[in-house]
Amino acid sequence: MPKDKPRQAEARRLDSPQNPVVKEAAGLLRKRPGTKGAPFIVEGMNLVEAAMGSGRAWLDTVFYTPEFAERQRRFFKSLAGLGATMYECAPRVLEKLSTEKTPQGIVGVVSLKEASFRDMAGEGPVVISDGMQDPGNMGSLIRTADAAGASGVVLLSGSCDPLMPKALRASAGSAMHIPIIHAKMDEAISALKSLGYKLCAASATEGVSVFDTDLSGRIAFIFGNEGSGISQYMSEATGFHMHVPIVGRAESLNVAASAAVILYEWVRQNPRASS
Repeated sequence: MPKDKPRQAEARRLDSPQNPVVKEAAGLLRKRPGTKGAPFIVEGMNLVEAAMGSGRAWLDTVFYTPEFAERQRRFFKSLAGLGATMYECAPRVLEKLSTEKTPQGIVGVVSLKEASFRDMAGEGPVVISDGMQDPGNMGSLIRTADAAGASGVVLLSGSCDPLMPKALRASAGSAMHIPIIHAKMDEAISALKSLGYKLCAASATEGVSVFDTDLSGRIAFIFGNEGSGISQYMSEATGFHMHVPIVGRAESLNVAASAAVILYEWVRQNPRASS
């Protein structure tokens, strides 16, 4: 964790992509850190700023080009006072640390505070990913959960890494704000029920319409894999299914879109909890 009184960081210069510091940081792009405190890469000013403003994340290291520092002087000044290790880099170094075609001039190495189920014992709903694999959908799910006031996100087996670059970008930094936990199915069911949550499975067609469902009290919404839906284990464990009604000719809704409808129906039904 950062010190109570961060010191002004002095930047060091990196010119070669083969520098051991650069190679170590670049290796984080290939790892799957999960959400258990292992460092990961964030790219661009928006995500670095999201890490700066998060109570759950902290910047370990920052790589930037002189052009970025000159272009974003006010932001860079606030960044330099955090106490992170700072590296001024040649453009080719940033290319080594980026997954984007045109690097934005700044990359950060970030660590996350590990979350627990106790962190989710709030008034907001809990969102469960049961094998969601598309990073764009994962990021959108986390962003919507954060926006709707969810208490946390639980990732079951087969769910993609929410801290991979594409998922992070799709979450717009929300993956660094909201508590996220990786858990086994039986562990998640037991922990959430002990905290007073009722489990509700979101289905394409089964159960009642979400608009006819009482969403009061502590509730955990389960969203399944893009192709196969919710696993049989979780389907049987919850005992309650609901769906977003399809009015037009579309076969179904994208899982992230369905989650947005359901979460904001919760917001509508629970104005005090969501205010």
